[in-house]
Amino acid sequence: MKGLSNVIMLVIILIIILSVFIPLGIEFMYFPQNNQEILFSKESYNYYHCLICQDIASGFLKISYSTQKVDGVYKVILTFCLAKGVGGIPICKINITEIFYYNQGHWCVVKLSYPIIISISYSPHSIIFYLNELSDLAIVTNYGNLIFIVPCSST
Repeated sequence: MKGLSNVIMLVIILIIILSVFIPLGIEFMYFPQNNQEILFSKESYNYYHCLICQDIASGFLKISYSTQKVDGVYKVILTFCLAKGVGGIPICKINITEIFYYNQGHWCVVKLSYPIIISISYSPHSIIFYLNELSDLAIVTNYGNLIFIVPCSST
């Protein structure tokens, strides 16, 4: 009986080792694939971030900030469109995650329903909201772009 207990103990230890190392081996086998997906996601994020920056810097993407005073408050009109005659790679849409305005020494979020998805084309697309005072704006996109714009100007 004593010789048989050693064999049973060895079988139990072997089962425990296999039940731990087989799932662990499968996890390590698929880990590089997950790492490649993360790398591709970072590269894609960086590409679109730079594309928006280039389109704005080259003047291909125009963002205009105009205002009208209506009943003591300012009607703000942000217009997005592509400039004709300027070469570039157009982006299809901009996903705005937040718009900030400067008020009494700090930045406040404009109360809108976010995210705002804007289709970019040669025909203008506008966002309209109201502010109590004229203020600089900071537009934040889902790719981390921070676009500053002052009243009655365009990019």
